[in-house]
Amino acid sequence: MSSILSQLGTAVKNKLDLKLNKSGGTVTGDLTLNSPLKLAAYNSNSLPSAGTAMRIIYVSDLDCIAVDDGTNWRKIDLGTTL
Repeated sequence: MSSILSQLGTAVKNKLDLKLNKSGGTVTGDLTLNSPLKLAAYNSNSLPSAGTAMRIIYVSDLDCIAVDDGTNWRKIDLGTTL
């Protein structure tokens, strides 16, 4: 988990540390980010193995978000541009 927090940056890590129940690893309450959250990006042919439910990634070659349901990666289309 610490490597993920390091990737998010010091400011976000500090905010998470204030919300993190370190004994169980659960974030409680509201979390406000002052900058965009960047998801890990993968190509569809190099996705990590599914099996850890609730992970979210960006699939760059399909231009979509994917969610790990604990068994499979589920594609979420992004829709039209803003």
